[in-house]
Amino acid sequence: MLQAISSPKMFSKALITGATSGLGEALCEILSSKNIELIQTSRSSDPLKIDLSNDEERQILLKEISEKIPDLIINNAGFGFYGNALDLSIDEQLKMIEVNCKALVEISLHAAKELIKAGKTGTILNISSAGAFFPFPTFNVYCASKAFVNQFSLGLHSELKNKGVRVLCACPGQIATDFRVKAGKGHPQKSDQRSMSEECAAKHLWKQIQREKPLYIFDWRTKAMVQIAKFLPRPLLDSILKKSIQDRFLR
Repeated sequence: MLQAISSPKMFSKALITGATSGLGEALCEILSSKNIELIQTSRSSDPLKIDLSNDEERQILLKEISEKIPDLIINNAGFGFYGNALDLSIDEQLKMIEVNCKALVEISLHAAKELIKAGKTGTILNISSAGAFFPFPTFNVYCASKAFVNQFSLGLHSELKNKGVRVLCACPGQIATDFRVKAGKGHPQKSDQRSMSEECAAKHLWKQIQREKPLYIFDWRTKAMVQIAKFLPRPLLDSILKKSIQDRFLR
């Protein structure tokens, strides 16, 4: 587990996407308690209502970044769907890539350029997923999009760290948000006993920001599975991953 450090890194202004519910809301509470000014975006509610899958609306957000130059950027918005890729809408899956990958890249690069141009240091935190480490049948495009987030974040961190901009990538396991309900499109699911609370996950993320740890997997189960999976035959791993999704639903 990450330990808090004695000299916390200070930020003046933070941009958080997907800020008005779930993990984003819990993060905002922590940042607000640190007296950090917040720029909050959400697809469904104010204060800055933006659909990140829409090119024109993303330009509004980029303009906001140019004007306010936040020194902490948290790309938290994202979504996924359970099911075989051929059974899901192609348009929905492309929209997932638009939000999980394209918007995240655009925001990250634009924010980094503005920080460097202004002579400011800053941190970009991209929220990925434990699923990023697996080719994941029945959760395929989402996990592939998060694998992209991991590789992009680590590469960009290496490019920018000497310029005063840190790019961090967080890979949580299950968090007790409404993500699973949305991913299952409302299909009844079993109660989730293994999920971390939103508040606990947000504390992990704040510690990661303070430690400037480029890649952080939190949840010991996830860390163990990532290591074990390296030694499993592909067919067996596929079976385990598919069953992990199937077991979430009520029969």
